[in-house]
Amino acid sequence: MTHGRGGNTRYGSSWRCIVLSAALVCIGYSGAIKADFLQALQAYEQENYAAAYTGFAELIVLGNAQAAFNLGVMYYHGRGVETNSVESVAYLHLARALGNDDAAAAQQHISEQLSDSERRLARLRYEELQQQVVIRDGAAATQLYDLVQLQPVQTPMPVFPDEVHRRSRFGYIVVRFLVDKDGSVPVVDVIDSYPSGNYERSTLRTLKRWKFEPTGQQHLLSTQLNFWVPGSLRAREVEHLLTRDNIWDYAALGGSGYQEYVGSILHLIHIASGKQTYVDESLPDEREAPDFTELLRPRTLTFRHRQFLGYTLVHVDEHGVIDAVLADHALEAPDTADLIGQRIRGANAGRYSISRPSRRDSILVQKLHPIPRQHTADFWWGEAAKNGNLKAQRILANQRIDWQFYLLQQQDLASMAWHGVRLTLDGEREQGLALLRQAAEQGYRVAEELLRVLTSDE
Repeated sequence: MTHGRGGNTRYGSSWRCIVLSAALVCIGYSGAIKADFLQALQAYEQENYAAAYTGFAELIVLGNAQAAFNLGVMYYHGRGVETNSVESVAYLHLARALGNDDAAAAQQHISEQLSDSERRLARLRYEELQQQVVIRDGAAATQLYDLVQLQPVQTPMPVFPDEVHRRSRFGYIVVRFLVDKDGSVPVVDVIDSYPSGNYERSTLRTLKRWKFEPTGQQHLLSTQLNFWVPGSLRAREVEHLLTRDNIWDYAALGGSGYQEYVGSILHLIHIASGKQTYVDESLPDEREAPDFTELLRPRTLTFRHRQFLGYTLVHVDEHGVIDAVLADHALEAPDTADLIGQRIRGANAGRYSISRPSRRDSILVQKLHPIPRQHTADFWWGEAAKNGNLKAQRILANQRIDWQFYLLQQQDLASMAWHGVRLTLDGEREQGLALLRQAAEQGYRVAEELLRVLTSDE
């Protein structure tokens, strides 16, 4: 969504953009969209300001900068609430702190109309609002799963019916599962998959046949399985996936269902390419659909050096010649200076990793492709989650503690059940089983399966 800067006329312009965004809920799309943010926008379009206010306010806990901005404007114009410039400045200050660049000019414009005492009140109110925010940048990684390497006995891969391959030639599925004391896998649950509904049935059935060497303990693990024919995902096909039915445009406008879908496609692209990428913060804010031609183009890279051992990161000039060593802490041989001037065949300008774990191994060279943050799956999943998309929230809860905590607050049944497993395995049995029973009583079938396994010795 775009926003105006400055005075009242421009604020009016920003609300015309909100009407455009709200119309997305009426446009045909194969996935169900249940985004609180879009529902709030639609309520505003229909002049149901009370519902719009409630919808935006509920998203403050998620650190939704646009929701904070919209509330600031509603308080300034008195839409559904009494006009209150102090509240307006507080919400605009919060929007600015959460990353909405347009809020700064609006905050300054309104703040100039306040007295010194009102500005102090606005600052205190902003600090109160900030305390409500649960989702913040830089949150710690989740500690839900065991960091163990179990010895596999049998781990067959799923075999899919022909109709599954006809529907899609590529995809992935992320699952979590409980390994019992005897090494069996009695319970499996899906966290994320693309395309949704394509791989779940066969994967769940197959993973319950997995077997590990028994440890006498139960373990909670997660894994991702990828399915595609090498070379089947090409740049032209990727462009179609991202732009068909204006998916990318609707995601950019704020449709959380589209944002979650774009995140899944980008995740698939990066893992299917087999290439390394890194976020380059110096790249411009890129909201256009990305061109992945370079990322998906096959390229043979060769580096010859008899002494090379370890891992390093280098920069290569346009001729493929190493002109800088960027990281050498894991480089065993040769000396850093000996790499300068060496050539990587097939390379163009950019960053490359060179690795060789042992003398028996071949030297592996990979280019590190710079991308803007807006071309990553985590960016779009983050946008979708902050806009109220439950699937995106669950995906991120598998990675980050703050989203895990939020879903527990919301009594999300899947989160309650698997967090209950974690507590039980960590010795907090009474509290963990209580969460599992609560999820089971509310109809979460997986919680019933987990309870049977975890209480089988009682």
